[in-house]
Amino acid sequence: MKKLIVSLLISCFALSGCQSYSEIEDTYLVSAISIDQGKSENYLVTVEIVEMNEMGDQTSPKAKLLSSEGETILGALHEISVAASKKIFLSQNAAIIVSETLAKKEGMVPTINLILHEIELRLTNDIIIAHGCTANQLLSLNSTGSDIRGYEIKDILKNSAKQLSIIPEIQAYQFINTLGTEGICPVLPAFGYEQAKEKQSLSIYGSAIFKNGKLSDLLGVRESNFLTILLGKAENSTITVKVPGEKDNYLSLHTYHCKSKVVPEIDGKNVKMKVTINVDAAVNVLTEKENLLIKKDEKKLVEKMEKSLKKDFEDFIKKAQTQYKADIFGFGDKIYKKSPKTWEKLKKTDYFSNIDTQVNINLNLISSGFINKSSKKGNSIIAEEGNEGE
Repeated sequence: MKKLIVSLLISCFALSGCQSYSEIEDTYLVSAISIDQGKSENYLVTVEIVEMNEMGDQTSPKAKLLSSEGETILGALHEISVAASKKIFLSQNAAIIVSETLAKKEGMVPTINLILHEIELRLTNDIIIAHGCTANQLLSLNSTGSDIRGYEIKDILKNSAKQLSIIPEIQAYQFINTLGTEGICPVLPAFGYEQAKEKQSLSIYGSAIFKNGKLSDLLGVRESNFLTILLGKAENSTITVKVPGEKDNYLSLHTYHCKSKVVPEIDGKNVKMKVTINVDAAVNVLTEKENLLIKKDEKKLVEKMEKSLKKDFEDFIKKAQTQYKADIFGFGDKIYKKSPKTWEKLKKTDYFSNIDTQVNINLNLISSGFINKSSKKGNSIIAEEGNEGE
């Protein structure tokens, strides 16, 4: 991490032309920006800056926070720069954190205006919502992870989206584009923190749902994982599946490939969304002593898991229709692309709540480790690859 930050410092200044060491000293490299509701002004803005400290023969990066309030976010940033008596260098900013309170009250338009009008900020910035705390608190953590919170957030987002698929990977330009598209409600990742003795650690809460530019609801990790799958943005993931008919039996599936297809079927005024999810997965762990991984029962077990997952996804879609009332799946956008005339009629109605859905799950177990003898450890049964029964 330290080598990465030093490299970023060198590259960002190299790209801006020849710079003397004194000019570098007169500039603050910003790694993260947090935006909260102010007390005396409209906005409280905090920037995390990276300072390079000389320690013997080594250069060590250190984070420092600078804050200011202002009537606008840009105004508060300007006040920070004036008070710091140094230029604020934003081109290497990794994350913009917006508090849940502000996202509900003011919406995301002020933050979008910042991104679009501050020429140094990149449209590839990550935007996250601070849940259960202020945005400033996330930057102020005495964290068990990296000392540079902005880059720690970026690393967690990348791992959670690419390796775990528990949140969709959404950068600023993607959120802005979705916000301006009819027939879909955008989402953003939501972070909180966990206390562990004297240290805190960043934690992913799930996804934040936006309607009309304002935060309306939050999804937990499991629902956020389902959303990522339905949006076609999931690859590696872990899904816990209840096995119907087997009391208190759950299987943990690791997905290697997951592809979803959502197709609207239009018949006059009636619209049905046909959702097909194809999953290649391996069984990780069972949470019951009873061994379900018997070779002769593989087909039956797969059918049970498909039925369970089908119900889980249908329940999630129905919850989005009735409780969240937010088209986070982009059903409306898909209807528009297939039949603009149908969409012109539907968009004036409560179309999302009235759409019927049909979910089909095709599960393919690979490297499943079906066995005849259990390998027991505590209350779990571990699937042992390459040790199949005869």
